Amino acid sequence: MASLCKSQQCTIERRGFRQELDSWRHKLIHCGVLRARRELWLNQSCLTCFCTP
Repeated sequence: MASLCKSQQCTIERRGFRQELDSWRHKLIHCGVLRARRELWLNQSCLTCFCTP
């Protein structure tokens, strides 16, 4: 099997690196959404505790 030339190898490595960064970006966005929902839910539940007589 012929070896890849340097530019093809770099392209493959860059693609893999980009895919890994994209997966981390999606994980961070998902984490941020969950955190925001949790804080919103906690704030709403705390408000209802103080508002009920």
